[in-house]
Amino acid sequence: MTAPRVVVTDFDYPNLDIERGVLESAGVDLESHCIKEGPELQAIVAEADGVIVQYARITRHVLDAMRRCRVIARYGVGLDTIDQPAARERGIRVHNVPDYCTEEVADHAMALMLSLLRGTHTLANEVAASRWSLASVRPLHRIRGQTLGLIGCGRIGSAVAVRAAGFGMRVIGFDPLLDSATLAERGIEAAPFERVLAEADVLSLHRPATLDALPALGPDEFARVKPGVVLINTARGSLIDERALREAVLDGRVRAAGLDVLQVEPPGPESLASLPGVIVTPHAAWYSEESEVQLRTTVATLVRDAVLVPPATG
Repeated sequence: MTAPRVVVTDFDYPNLDIERGVLESAGVDLESHCIKEGPELQAIVAEADGVIVQYARITRHVLDAMRRCRVIARYGVGLDTIDQPAARERGIRVHNVPDYCTEEVADHAMALMLSLLRGTHTLANEVAASRWSLASVRPLHRIRGQTLGLIGCGRIGSAVAVRAAGFGMRVIGFDPLLDSATLAERGIEAAPFERVLAEADVLSLHRPATLDALPALGPDEFARVKPGVVLINTARGSLIDERALREAVLDGRVRAAGLDVLQVEPPGPESLASLPGVIVTPHAAWYSEESEVQLRTTVATLVRDAVLVPPATG
């Protein structure tokens, strides 16, 4: 009997020792690549029983090439790079790992927020340049009493709310999937989207995205934010119209922005990272040693268990 074959389309870890330990010890063959798109992607998944993906886009065309795949698992929370309806049509199970980095992303969002609200990033750069002054960050305001507005109040948004409450912030949030009673239990005052934009001193995005989603924040939304808002995005780069954000930063409507995700990663020389008052980190909010081990072990286990189950016969 031929061993089940699992293909890793792409990954940015130093090695796949964790995955091999889970899969090969169970008699599953593992094949690894660094291919994210095009005919080569279709070719490598054609005979796979299971597929593990990081950044590769699993479109309908890629799924059409899969002759025997039974499961696709993605390294991450979001599934916006996988055409889930097309996978369901073919009877292919799709898995993510929704809770592996909740604490890390919430901590990272707070780290970006605190750095911008207290000016620590700017002040450290000033001292490194032999300037000893507060002038570059004035005016700073007390964090206690400021309003944090959340767009998306699921696992991560709710974890940010807990942390922000510890700093004495008022927390309001918009999430069409959760009722006001549920939000209240999480320490979040439910508010319409327009009110969150208008009242938030800090606006933090935690909304999922889809392949065809329009930006959550475009020119119309930036026109309605509270002047001088601080923007945080640790969710998806597609949630922000970057041209509109650039204009909002330059005209002062957005005082500062902390971004862990961008539409194009890594960015070019003229990206938002070049603007004053903008901090960009390299899609690192998910990371800790513990979260990486949890993610990779869970993905490998989900795929192992799926490919070892005998296929149903008609």
